This record gives sequence, C-alpha cells and structure tokens, in this order.
Amino acid sequence: MLDALGVRWAEQTGADNYNLPGYSNRGSGQRWTYYRIRAEGQNTLVINPGAGPDQNLAAKAPIIHLASRPNEAVGIVDMDSAYAPHARVRRGIALFDHRRQVMIQDEIQADDPAEVWWFMHTKASVHIDADGRTATLQRGGKQLMARILSPSDAVFEVMPARPLPTSPDPPGQNPNTEFRKLAIHLQDVTETTLAVQFLPVKDSELAPIQPVVVPLSEWMEAETDIWPVFPRVILSMDSPRASERVAGTVPVELRLETPAEIEVSDVTVTFANQLIFEGTHMPDQLHVDTRPLSDGSHGLGVRITLKDGGEVFQEFPIRVNNHWHMTDAFQPPITGWLGTFDFSQTFAASDGWGYATEQRDGFFDDNDRRVRTGPGTEYLIWESHNLERYQLSVYAPTVDIEKTLRIDISPDADSWHEHPYEISVKDRNSEGRFHLVVTGQLPENTANWFRVTLRQSDLPYEEIQLGELQLWGRNW
Repeated sequence: MLDALGVRWAEQTGADNYNLPGYSNRGSGQRWTYYRIRAEGQNTLVINPGAGPDQNLAAKAPIIHLASRPNEAVGIVDMDSAYAPHARVRRGIALFDHRRQVMIQDEIQADDPAEVWWFMHTKASVHIDADGRTATLQRGGKQLMARILSPSDAVFEVMPARPLPTSPDPPGQNPNTEFRKLAIHLQDVTETTLAVQFLPVKDSELAPIQPVVVPLSEWMEAETDIWPVFPRVILSMDSPRASERVAGTVPVELRLETPAEIEVSDVTVTFANQLIFEGTHMPDQLHVDTRPLSDGSHGLGVRITLKDGGEVFQEFPIRVNNHWHMTDAFQPPITGWLGTFDFSQTFAASDGWGYATEQRDGFFDDNDRRVRTGPGTEYLIWESHNLERYQLSVYAPTVDIEKTLRIDISPDADSWHEHPYEISVKDRNSEGRFHLVVTGQLPENTANWFRVTLRQSDLPYEEIQLGELQLWGRNW
C-alpha cells in the first residue's frame, strides 16, 4: 500500500464473501479462482497469466536487503519462488529525495519470453499523459504523479479491477466497482528492469529531474545515499482559480518558479487536448476559448522541458460553465411562521395574475400554473442574459392561441420586439383541453430579457393557463 499527503493511493481490495464456495479452504483449488485472492487482485506482478494460480502457493519471499538513512530507506524482496519456473524476480522499494518520493523497481529474468503484468489498485481517478509514460492520480483534492522510468517502451493503461480474459471468473464475487487499476503490460520479456517513480504533488511543487535507475545490486552495496536531493520547481495556475467557473474567452495566468540550476528549453500548453502555446519560456499572456466546449471540467496541460533533459508536466482543471438554464415551475408562494417564500423567477409582472392549484387531473397532473384573474392583458418578465431558446407549457381549449399569447424579447428591458414561436401538441385530455408546448430559438446576442403576454381575446381568460417555463442561454 502507498500513502502520501494524507491519501491512500495504492491499496488492497480486501476480503471477499466468506460464503463463496471454497473461499476459506486454502487447500482447495477453488479458493485461488477468486480475484481478490489471486496475485492479479494485488499490487504486484503477474507473469504468464492463466487459469491456474498466478503465483506459487507455497512461495516464500524473504527480504534480502534493508537500509535506512536520514534521506533514504530501501528494501529488496526476493520473489523467485513466487514466479518459478517462469522467471526470477526481485522487487526493490525505495524512499528517496528526503523520503519525498517512492520508487518500485522490479528486475525480471526469464529463460523463455514471458508475458508480464504490473498492477496497482487505487480508488483515485487516473489521467494518463499522451505518451502513456506518466499518470496523474487525483483523490481528495490531492495529486500523485506516477512515471515509468524503465523500460523505455512501457506505457500505463487503466483497467477495471476484474479478472484478465485468461483468468477464472466465478459468480458471486465482489465486482470491485470502487477500484480501478493502473497497469503496465509487457510482452516477450527475457530480461528487464521495470521501474516506476511516484511523486506526490504538494503545493504545485514538482521534481522535474528523473532519478537514475540504479541496479538493485548497487542498492545492496551502497553505503551512502543512492540518489541526490532533487531540486524543486513550482508550477501553478493563479487564474482562473480551481473553484471558479468560467465562460467564453478566459485569461490564464501561469507561474513558474525554478531554482538557479534549472534552465528551461521548451514550454508547451494544451487546452482540451489542443495545442495553444509553444515557446522557449512561459507565456506572458494566455487566453483559452471555452466557447466550443461542453460544460464541465477541461484540462489545461503545461509541459516544461529542461535543458538537461528533465521534464515537468502539470494539468490544471478549468471548469467551463458556458451555458445557463432556468426553470420557473410557477409554484405558488408559501406562507408560514417564518414568513412568505416566493418561488417565482420573474423579474417583473403585471398585477392581474393568480395561481391555479386545483383541477390537477384536468391539467395533465400539473398543479402549479399561472392564470389571469380577469380578461385584461397581463405580462410576465424574466431576465435572460444572452438567451438562446425557450420552452413554455400552455394549457388551452384550442391550439389557436396566437391572438392570445405573445412573446417578446429585449436587449435592455426598454425596447421590445415580438418573437415568432412554434406550437406543438404534447397531449389532449378527455375534456378537450390541450397541453401545448411553445418553443423558440434566438440568434446570438439579441435577447437579455424575455416577456410573456396574455392578451384579451375571444378565448375565456381562465381557460388559458401557463405551465412550466424553461429558458436556456449563454454566459458569454
């Protein structure tokens, strides 16, 4: 298991249902068919997977080396008997760089080409960089970066915490939906060193220089620190803030602080997987255009290449909120001992309006409606910045309501212009009353105010009632 920054990043899935057939019988072959019991359900290696047990059941894994110094602590486990006869394996675990980083290093030797899986179970969300060699884990507002140091052709992938296709999958097991696993898959391995670096990201502070992969034999011989203390850089996004919702064209402020011994050679910035900046220094001014994007979180990725070959990559979430949506259900106000609560979304309304809450069955189960209290002309106004479209429910004894219902839009709540709408029939009840849906689309930047008017007409005023209104618009 791996803990950092108060977060558990790599963890065990735990016990499964003890009532599963053969689960508690260590001498039963059936026990070793369950995912949570098998090696593939742990944070370890699986070599040449198949339907049988994926480690030798009688294996012993002695710790053959331990060393502890103020800045480092290392240990090596001999796992040969666990993977015999497929391969000889030693796993090294190191805390280094003032014990601020972790390295997991597996040295594998096989007589015949072998298939190797490396697994790490986590509840964190995982984002894999474009080249597949860096993964960013996020959980509880904290970040951990995982980087493959060796071999050069290995890449990360994210898999469900489920059996491999070649593994048994008996019914009744825990589906492990709260877990995912970070995985590395190697083929035709005869001799390799699989090394993964884990770097907790604290206060936007990163160690860009990759540690050298040192053979485990040299770990055992070392009398002083194996790795130096690595210089840190601080890469942060000062604006927009992480909690801020943005829309349209947004200025971005990035900050890079480097010690004197670190020199930058290249900087690239991507937003929503599109390159938006490339240069030899941090951009003085940077804007991102959110308008083509869906609402939600989109990544701003900053990659900094150093002259000595090191690299910094950090992805910052930008929360896009390009669109707004408002629903006015025409719920009547409620009066209680704390006062009156008015649920209306209107900005202004004429005086001749009331609420209809009865005859629910006759109005298609809608018991929240607005209705005129007399035959005169009455209006309702909503503020609707950059309105794009609208939808209004109208209950009427006929579909011919154009002479009664008028819809207007305005840029400034002063000059109003009638807007044409479409009418569709959603339903008709046994009393002959129609549930009509009135909709309209608007061109860009033409409406900041929306007005519904019921005019005096030949239709009985109490028979024309308004149901739910929905408005959609842009925030830019």
